[in-house]
Amino acid sequence: MTDPRSVLQLSAFPWSVGQLRQGKLVRFSRLDGLPSNAAVDRATYARLSIGSAIGVPLAVGSTVMGMLVLSVQDREQAWADDVVQRLEFIAGIFASALLRRRSAVELERLRGDLMHVGRVASMGELAASIAHELNQPLTAILSSAQVAERLIDSGTDKWKDLQEILADIVDDDKRAGDVIRRLRAFVKKDTVHYCRVDVNAVIEDVVRLVHSDAIIRCVSIDMNLTRDLPPVLADQVQLQQVVLNLIMNGFDAMSATRDRRLLITSRGDANGTVFVSVSDSGSGISEPDLPRIFEPLYTTKPQGLGMGLSISRSLIESQGGQLRAENNTGAGVTLTFSLPAAPEHTG
Repeated sequence: MTDPRSVLQLSAFPWSVGQLRQGKLVRFSRLDGLPSNAAVDRATYARLSIGSAIGVPLAVGSTVMGMLVLSVQDREQAWADDVVQRLEFIAGIFASALLRRRSAVELERLRGDLMHVGRVASMGELAASIAHELNQPLTAILSSAQVAERLIDSGTDKWKDLQEILADIVDDDKRAGDVIRRLRAFVKKDTVHYCRVDVNAVIEDVVRLVHSDAIIRCVSIDMNLTRDLPPVLADQVQLQQVVLNLIMNGFDAMSATRDRRLLITSRGDANGTVFVSVSDSGSGISEPDLPRIFEPLYTTKPQGLGMGLSISRSLIESQGGQLRAENNTGAGVTLTFSLPAAPEHTG
Protein backbone atom coordinates (compact mmCIF):
# COMPACT_ATOMS: atom_id res chain seq x y z
CA MET A 1 0.00 0.00 0.00
CA THR A 2 1.32 3.44 -0.93
CA ASP A 3 2.21 5.74 1.95
CA PRO A 4 -0.04 8.82 1.46
CA ARG A 5 2.82 11.05 2.62
CA SER A 6 4.90 10.01 -0.41
CA VAL A 7 2.44 11.51 -2.90
CA LEU A 8 1.60 14.76 -1.12
CA GLN A 9 1.86 17.98 -3.10
CA LEU A 10 2.93 21.36 -1.75
CA SER A 11 -0.62 22.55 -2.42
CA ALA A 12 -1.69 20.46 0.59
CA PHE A 13 0.18 22.94 2.82
CA PRO A 14 -0.56 26.37 1.30
CA TRP A 15 -0.11 28.39 4.48
CA SER A 16 3.09 26.63 5.63
CA VAL A 17 4.68 26.80 2.19
CA GLY A 18 3.75 30.47 1.88
CA GLN A 19 5.44 31.26 5.19
CA LEU A 20 8.59 29.33 4.34
CA ARG A 21 8.87 30.93 0.90
CA GLN A 22 8.91 34.29 2.65
CA GLY A 23 11.76 33.08 4.84
CA LYS A 24 9.56 32.77 7.93
CA LEU A 25 9.69 30.02 10.52
CA VAL A 26 6.72 27.65 10.82
CA ARG A 27 6.22 26.24 14.32
CA PHE A 28 3.22 24.78 16.12
CA SER A 29 3.03 22.63 19.25
CA ARG A 30 -0.49 21.43 18.53
CA LEU A 31 -2.91 21.68 15.63
CA ASP A 32 -5.18 24.25 17.23
CA GLY A 33 -2.16 26.50 17.49
CA LEU A 34 -2.25 27.07 13.74
CA PRO A 35 -3.89 30.34 12.62
CA SER A 36 -7.39 30.40 11.17
CA ASN A 37 -6.12 30.91 7.60
CA ALA A 38 -4.21 27.61 7.83
CA ALA A 39 -7.34 25.43 7.69
CA VAL A 40 -6.11 23.39 4.70
CA ASP A 41 -2.77 22.74 6.38
CA ARG A 42 -4.52 21.76 9.63
CA ALA A 43 -6.68 19.22 7.81
CA THR A 44 -3.66 17.73 6.03
CA TYR A 45 -1.65 17.46 9.24
CA ALA A 46 -4.61 15.81 10.97
CA ARG A 47 -4.98 13.31 8.13
CA LEU A 48 -1.32 12.42 8.55
CA SER A 49 -1.70 12.18 12.34
CA ILE A 50 0.88 14.94 12.84
CA GLY A 51 0.38 16.61 16.20
CA SER A 52 3.20 19.18 16.04
CA ALA A 53 5.87 20.33 13.59
CA ILE A 54 8.57 22.87 12.89
CA GLY A 55 9.70 24.07 9.49
CA VAL A 56 12.86 26.11 8.93
CA PRO A 57 13.50 27.77 5.55
CA LEU A 58 16.76 26.87 3.80
CA ALA A 59 17.68 30.42 2.90
CA VAL A 60 20.79 32.37 1.97
CA GLY A 61 19.98 36.05 2.10
CA SER A 62 16.60 36.48 0.41
CA THR A 63 16.94 33.27 -1.61
CA VAL A 64 14.92 30.34 -0.26
CA MET A 65 15.95 26.99 -1.75
CA GLY A 66 13.93 24.57 0.32
CA MET A 67 12.85 23.76 3.84
CA LEU A 68 13.92 21.63 6.78
CA VAL A 69 10.85 20.12 8.44
CA LEU A 70 10.58 18.03 11.61
CA SER A 71 7.25 16.64 12.78
CA VAL A 72 5.90 14.54 15.66
CA GLN A 73 3.02 12.13 15.16
CA ASP A 74 0.08 11.58 17.47
CA ARG A 75 1.20 13.94 20.22
CA GLU A 76 1.99 17.53 21.07
CA GLN A 77 5.57 18.75 21.15
CA ALA A 78 6.91 22.05 22.43
CA TRP A 79 9.79 23.45 20.35
CA ALA A 80 12.16 25.27 22.68
CA ASP A 81 14.03 28.33 21.43
CA ASP A 82 17.43 26.61 21.78
CA VAL A 83 16.17 23.73 19.58
CA VAL A 84 14.97 26.26 17.02
CA GLN A 85 18.39 27.96 17.02
CA ARG A 86 20.15 24.65 16.44
CA LEU A 87 17.80 23.79 13.60
CA GLU A 88 18.35 27.21 12.04
CA PHE A 89 22.11 26.67 12.26
CA ILE A 90 21.80 23.28 10.54
CA ALA A 91 19.45 24.79 7.95
CA GLY A 92 22.04 27.47 7.22
CA ILE A 93 24.67 24.79 6.51
CA PHE A 94 22.28 22.91 4.23
CA ALA A 95 21.30 26.13 2.46
CA SER A 96 24.93 27.08 1.79
CA ALA A 97 25.64 23.62 0.41
CA LEU A 98 22.55 23.77 -1.81
CA LEU A 99 23.54 27.23 -3.06
CA ARG A 100 27.03 26.02 -3.96
CA ARG A 101 25.56 22.98 -5.73
CA ARG A 102 23.01 25.12 -7.57
CA SER A 103 25.75 27.55 -8.60
CA ALA A 104 27.92 24.67 -9.84
CA VAL A 105 25.04 23.20 -11.85
CA GLU A 106 24.19 26.59 -13.34
CA LEU A 107 27.85 27.23 -14.16
CA GLU A 108 28.09 23.86 -15.89
CA ARG A 109 24.90 24.58 -17.84
CA LEU A 110 26.22 27.96 -18.95
CA ARG A 111 29.55 26.38 -19.84
CA GLY A 112 27.74 23.82 -21.98
CA ASP A 113 25.75 26.57 -23.68
CA LEU A 114 28.96 28.47 -24.41
CA MET A 115 30.59 25.38 -25.93
CA HIS A 116 27.55 24.86 -28.12
CA VAL A 117 27.57 28.49 -29.23
CA GLY A 118 31.25 28.11 -30.08
CA ARG A 119 30.57 25.10 -32.28
CA VAL A 120 27.69 26.83 -34.06
CA ALA A 121 29.86 29.92 -34.59
CA SER A 122 32.56 27.73 -36.10
CA MET A 123 30.03 26.35 -38.55
CA GLY A 124 29.21 29.90 -39.56
CA GLU A 125 32.87 30.54 -40.35
CA LEU A 126 32.96 27.36 -42.42
CA ALA A 127 29.78 28.09 -44.37
CA ALA A 128 31.59 28.36 -47.72
CA SER A 129 33.58 25.19 -47.04
CA ILE A 130 30.48 23.25 -46.00
CA ALA A 131 28.60 24.40 -49.10
CA HIS A 132 31.53 23.25 -51.25
CA GLU A 133 31.73 19.88 -49.48
CA LEU A 134 28.04 19.25 -50.14
CA ASN A 135 28.09 20.74 -53.65
CA GLN A 136 30.66 18.20 -54.90
CA PRO A 137 28.61 15.01 -54.32
CA LEU A 138 25.32 16.73 -55.19
CA THR A 139 26.73 17.94 -58.51
CA ALA A 140 28.06 14.46 -59.22
CA ILE A 141 24.66 12.94 -58.43
CA LEU A 142 22.93 15.37 -60.80
CA SER A 143 25.46 14.70 -63.56
CA SER A 144 25.17 10.92 -63.20
CA ALA A 145 21.37 11.08 -63.17
CA GLN A 146 21.36 13.17 -66.36
CA VAL A 147 23.65 10.67 -68.13
CA ALA A 148 21.44 7.78 -67.01
CA GLU A 149 18.37 9.64 -68.24
CA ARG A 150 19.94 10.14 -71.69
CA LEU A 151 20.90 6.48 -71.91
CA ILE A 152 17.36 5.40 -71.05
CA ASP A 153 15.84 7.86 -73.57
CA SER A 154 18.11 6.54 -76.30
CA GLY A 155 16.77 3.05 -75.80
CA THR A 156 20.22 1.74 -74.99
CA ASP A 157 20.87 -1.80 -73.90
CA LYS A 158 24.00 -0.80 -71.99
CA TRP A 159 22.69 -2.05 -68.68
CA LYS A 160 26.18 -2.43 -67.27
CA ASP A 161 26.80 1.29 -67.84
CA LEU A 162 23.52 2.10 -66.11
CA GLN A 163 24.43 -0.11 -63.18
CA GLU A 164 27.78 1.68 -62.82
CA ILE A 165 26.06 5.07 -62.98
CA LEU A 166 23.56 4.03 -60.31
CA ALA A 167 26.42 2.76 -58.14
CA ASP A 168 28.13 6.16 -58.50
CA ILE A 169 24.91 7.91 -57.50
CA VAL A 170 24.65 5.72 -54.38
CA ASP A 171 28.30 6.41 -53.45
CA ASP A 172 27.92 10.17 -53.93
CA ASP A 173 24.71 10.14 -51.88
CA LYS A 174 26.60 8.42 -49.06
CA ARG A 175 29.33 11.09 -49.29
CA ALA A 176 26.75 13.85 -48.92
CA GLY A 177 25.06 11.97 -46.09
CA ASP A 178 28.39 11.59 -44.27
CA VAL A 179 29.02 15.35 -44.48
CA ILE A 180 25.56 16.09 -43.07
CA ARG A 181 25.90 13.50 -40.30
CA ARG A 182 29.28 14.89 -39.25
CA LEU A 183 27.87 18.40 -39.13
CA ARG A 184 24.79 17.36 -37.17
CA ALA A 185 26.90 15.47 -34.64
CA PHE A 186 29.22 18.45 -34.26
CA VAL A 187 26.57 21.13 -33.69
CA LYS A 188 24.18 18.96 -31.69
CA LYS A 189 23.70 20.15 -28.13
CA ASP A 190 24.13 17.05 -26.01
CA THR A 191 25.43 15.89 -22.68
CA VAL A 192 29.14 15.15 -22.30
CA HIS A 193 29.96 11.53 -23.10
CA TYR A 194 33.44 10.27 -22.27
CA CYS A 195 34.72 7.30 -24.24
CA ARG A 196 37.92 5.95 -25.80
CA VAL A 197 38.74 8.30 -28.68
CA ASP A 198 41.24 7.85 -31.51
CA VAL A 199 42.95 11.25 -31.69
CA ASN A 200 44.23 10.69 -35.24
CA ALA A 201 40.72 9.86 -36.45
CA VAL A 202 39.43 13.09 -34.91
CA ILE A 203 42.18 15.10 -36.64
CA GLU A 204 41.52 13.49 -40.02
CA ASP A 205 37.77 14.04 -39.67
CA VAL A 206 38.20 17.75 -38.88
CA VAL A 207 40.74 18.20 -41.70
CA ARG A 208 38.17 16.79 -44.13
CA LEU A 209 35.68 19.30 -42.78
CA VAL A 210 37.99 22.29 -43.35
CA HIS A 211 39.53 21.02 -46.61
CA SER A 212 37.53 23.32 -48.86
CA ASP A 213 38.02 26.30 -46.56
CA ALA A 214 41.78 25.69 -46.70
CA ILE A 215 41.62 25.81 -50.51
CA ILE A 216 39.62 29.03 -50.42
CA ARG A 217 42.20 30.58 -48.05
CA CYS A 218 45.16 29.18 -50.04
CA VAL A 219 46.38 27.21 -47.02
CA SER A 220 48.39 24.01 -47.39
CA ILE A 221 47.66 21.47 -44.65
CA ASP A 222 50.24 18.80 -43.86
CA MET A 223 49.73 16.02 -41.33
CA ASN A 224 52.44 14.06 -39.55
CA LEU A 225 50.48 11.65 -37.39
CA THR A 226 52.11 8.93 -35.32
CA ARG A 227 50.25 5.71 -35.89
CA ASP A 228 49.22 3.24 -33.18
CA LEU A 229 48.76 5.95 -30.57
CA PRO A 230 46.78 4.83 -27.51
CA PRO A 231 43.20 6.15 -27.34
CA VAL A 232 42.39 8.96 -24.93
CA LEU A 233 39.39 9.17 -22.62
CA ALA A 234 37.49 12.20 -23.88
CA ASP A 235 34.24 13.53 -25.28
CA GLN A 236 34.66 13.12 -29.04
CA VAL A 237 32.60 16.17 -30.05
CA GLN A 238 34.48 18.40 -27.59
CA LEU A 239 37.80 17.08 -28.91
CA GLN A 240 36.65 17.83 -32.46
CA GLN A 241 35.78 21.35 -31.33
CA VAL A 242 39.27 21.85 -29.88
CA VAL A 243 41.02 20.62 -33.04
CA LEU A 244 38.75 22.76 -35.21
CA ASN A 245 39.39 25.84 -33.04
CA LEU A 246 43.16 25.36 -33.28
CA ILE A 247 43.05 24.88 -37.04
CA MET A 248 40.79 27.89 -37.61
CA ASN A 249 43.04 29.96 -35.34
CA GLY A 250 45.99 28.96 -37.53
CA PHE A 251 44.08 29.88 -40.69
CA ASP A 252 43.31 33.33 -39.27
CA ALA A 253 46.89 33.83 -38.09
CA MET A 254 48.16 33.40 -41.67
CA SER A 255 45.65 35.71 -43.36
CA ALA A 256 48.29 38.43 -43.89
CA THR A 257 51.11 36.12 -45.01
CA ARG A 258 51.84 34.76 -48.48
CA ASP A 259 53.32 31.41 -47.44
CA ARG A 260 50.41 29.72 -45.67
CA ARG A 261 51.35 26.32 -44.33
CA LEU A 262 49.66 24.49 -41.46
CA LEU A 263 51.29 21.44 -39.91
CA ILE A 264 49.34 19.09 -37.65
CA THR A 265 51.27 16.46 -35.72
CA SER A 266 50.44 13.80 -33.17
CA ARG A 267 52.77 11.80 -30.97
CA GLY A 268 52.96 9.95 -27.69
CA ASP A 269 55.51 9.62 -24.92
CA ALA A 270 56.72 6.89 -22.61
CA ASN A 271 54.30 8.01 -19.88
CA GLY A 272 51.25 7.30 -22.04
CA THR A 273 50.49 10.96 -22.81
CA VAL A 274 49.22 11.88 -26.28
CA PHE A 275 50.25 15.22 -27.79
CA VAL A 276 48.63 17.07 -30.70
CA SER A 277 50.28 20.20 -32.19
CA VAL A 278 48.99 22.68 -34.75
CA SER A 279 51.72 24.93 -36.20
CA ASP A 280 51.08 27.88 -38.50
CA SER A 281 53.45 30.03 -40.54
CA GLY A 282 51.97 33.37 -39.54
CA SER A 283 53.65 36.36 -37.96
CA GLY A 284 53.61 34.92 -34.44
CA ILE A 285 52.56 36.59 -31.18
CA SER A 286 54.56 39.09 -29.18
CA GLU A 287 56.04 37.51 -26.06
CA PRO A 288 54.12 39.81 -23.64
CA ASP A 289 50.83 38.83 -25.32
CA LEU A 290 51.55 35.09 -25.52
CA PRO A 291 50.34 34.23 -21.98
CA ARG A 292 47.10 36.16 -22.59
CA ILE A 293 45.83 34.38 -25.69
CA PHE A 294 43.87 31.88 -23.57
CA GLU A 295 42.08 34.61 -21.59
CA PRO A 296 38.34 34.96 -22.32
CA LEU A 297 37.51 37.84 -24.69
CA TYR A 298 41.19 38.49 -25.49
CA THR A 299 41.84 38.58 -29.23
CA THR A 300 44.26 40.08 -31.73
CA LYS A 301 41.81 39.64 -34.62
CA PRO A 302 39.67 42.59 -35.79
CA GLN A 303 36.57 40.39 -36.03
CA GLY A 304 37.47 37.91 -33.29
CA LEU A 305 35.40 37.19 -30.19
CA GLY A 306 38.34 36.00 -28.11
CA MET A 307 36.56 32.80 -27.02
CA GLY A 308 37.97 30.01 -29.24
CA LEU A 309 41.25 29.40 -27.44
CA SER A 310 39.70 30.04 -24.02
CA ILE A 311 37.02 27.42 -24.71
CA SER A 312 39.64 25.02 -26.06
CA ARG A 313 41.81 25.26 -22.94
CA SER A 314 38.76 24.80 -20.71
CA LEU A 315 37.69 21.70 -22.65
CA ILE A 316 41.16 20.15 -22.59
CA GLU A 317 41.66 20.83 -18.87
CA SER A 318 38.22 19.37 -18.07
CA GLN A 319 39.44 16.13 -19.68
CA GLY A 320 42.64 16.01 -17.66
CA GLY A 321 44.96 17.62 -20.19
CA GLN A 322 46.84 20.84 -20.89
CA LEU A 323 46.94 23.34 -23.76
CA ARG A 324 49.91 25.66 -24.32
CA ALA A 325 51.26 27.98 -27.00
CA GLU A 326 54.77 28.92 -28.10
CA ASN A 327 56.29 30.93 -30.92
CA ASN A 328 58.12 28.93 -33.56
CA THR A 329 61.85 29.44 -34.14
CA GLY A 330 61.14 30.67 -37.65
CA ALA A 331 57.64 32.03 -38.18
CA GLY A 332 54.26 31.42 -36.62
CA VAL A 333 52.91 29.80 -33.48
CA THR A 334 52.50 26.22 -32.33
CA LEU A 335 49.52 25.29 -30.17
CA THR A 336 49.88 21.95 -28.41
CA PHE A 337 47.45 20.04 -26.24
CA SER A 338 48.15 16.88 -24.29
CA LEU A 339 45.79 14.25 -22.94
CA PRO A 340 46.48 11.15 -20.86
CA ALA A 341 45.90 7.81 -22.53
CA ALA A 342 42.67 6.07 -21.57
CA PRO A 343 42.93 3.34 -18.93
CA GLU A 344 42.79 -0.13 -20.44
CA HIS A 345 39.52 -1.06 -18.71
CA THR A 346 37.48 1.90 -20.00
CA GLY A 347 34.86 1.26 -22.68
